Amino acid sequence: MWPTGYYPSASTFITPLGTWDAVSNSSAFCDPRIDAMVERVTRVQARDPVASQTLWREIDRAIVDQAPYLWLVNPIGADFTSPRVGNYQVHPQWGVLLGQLWVR
Repeated sequence: MWPTGYYPSASTFITPLGTWDAVSNSSAFCDPRIDAMVERVTRVQARDPVASQTLWREIDRAIVDQAPYLWLVNPIGADFTSPRVGNYQVHPQWGVLLGQLWVR
């Protein structure tokens, strides 16, 4: 679920990670060319949403080509239970809800 007031668009993904002045730019990635592209697409987006999608794709590719982020964790896991376990529930963030399990 998206946080309140959050719209899932290219700008909400790319701007925080790929621009120098973003608060959440944890990699300290800085490329003035990409910053200029983001400024341009922000101006174009309101007038021509279709053209802005092409520009966002170019920005995404420019960032990916420089690889400022490297994901080191794969959050996929596996849980094993026995037939004696009941009410097994998994939360996407917190994992197995141990308080909900019962064991015969």
